[in-house]
Amino acid sequence: MPGEEKIEIPITFTPRELRKYHEVIKLNFNNGLYFVDVTVQGQGIPLNLDLKDPDQSFTNLGIVSVGQEVSRMVSLINRSLKSVKFSVVPKDSTAFGKSALTISPIEK
Repeated sequence: MPGEEKIEIPITFTPRELRKYHEVIKLNFNNGLYFVDVTVQGQGIPLNLDLKDPDQSFTNLGIVSVGQEVSRMVSLINRSLKSVKFSVVPKDSTAFGKSALTISPIEK
């Protein structure tokens, strides 16, 4: 149709609390000649990322000779309502930097 145009308006939702959100956005066309209300809903949910095996909260590397390598795998499970992006960092980066440890996450 002549005069028909399309515009996409990105709406970013960043919840600040664990609750349901319901907002109305008023779109103004032609300087107040025409208005459209758009209802936007969302929900803030808690992060629930856990060790698959809680006993792995302490992982013993055993006795290792100089120059020898040992590795252990710790599995995580996402119990959140949606996918989670996260990073693995040492609790104390200074002490970790002086150790002979490395962290290498494996994505599946």
